[in-house]
Amino acid sequence: MINFSPVTARMAVPVIITGYLFLGMGVFLAFIILPHFVYHNLTHGFSKASMHSPAEILLIGPPGQAAAGFLGLGLAAQRDFGQYAKGTFLQSSAGMGLYSASVLLALLLLGLSFILGLMTLVRLAENVRIWKFSLAWWASIFPLGDILFLN
Repeated sequence: MINFSPVTARMAVPVIITGYLFLGMGVFLAFIILPHFVYHNLTHGFSKASMHSPAEILLIGPPGQAAAGFLGLGLAAQRDFGQYAKGTFLQSSAGMGLYSASVLLALLLLGLSFILGLMTLVRLAENVRIWKFSLAWWASIFPLGDILFLN
């Protein structure tokens, strides 16, 4: 929202800080839910329904969305913190550091997306003979489009 609308730095900086807070909470919850789901699938087996649809490909979505969020917030912080220039932290040097940290976190999350995507493709290739195409297959467009957007 900040990168695509003409807002001043005075209005953008609180939104950037709030965005980082919400993104941090979301990544924290995703790192609780995703490993539990993957652990359950690897130890107890995949569900019968997942053999017929690409349901596991939806695991790519949360890390990819978080990576895109970190990149967008990092760009906004780099641009707006220098113009805001109040206090000790909200300076242009902090914006550059926040941008660098955001890029590193986005790369970490993108790597996680690629690993989950590889696991999903292997899972789908195992069940290629019993695929039943349905509306669930359209759900695979969203996470893959998100990864392509980051490139």
